[in-house]
Amino acid sequence: MNSPPPAPQRDLSSIQIHSRFQEQQLRVMIKLLIIIVILATLYEWSKSFKSPYNNSSLPGARYVEFILRGNRSRCRTMFRLNNDTFELLAQKLSHLDFHPASRALAMEEQLAIFMYIVGQAATNRQA
Repeated sequence: MNSPPPAPQRDLSSIQIHSRFQEQQLRVMIKLLIIIVILATLYEWSKSFKSPYNNSSLPGARYVEFILRGNRSRCRTMFRLNNDTFELLAQKLSHLDFHPASRALAMEEQLAIFMYIVGQAATNRQA
């Protein structure tokens, strides 16, 4: 078997491109570069404007009180317990002889955070 003769080597710098195509290519490259810069700027700008996840005007203890004293179905939806059961459970936990997880939070607020995380499959950040 005879192998085919090798292809002649061409110098790529000797290839001539018509100036009309070079100008059009340059315009396309400039437009593409402008689009990339705009997208990168928008991406960085969007990271600087964050809105809080929990933006309620009520602080924690008052928000829990609002949920417990408000619509009964809201308490059931948020904590997966009705109002009476929630308050009974909070009372039973308060009577146990143990050190609370936080002295800054009332038992009702701690229980509300726990029940929200468990009931909604939420994260600590969302609670």
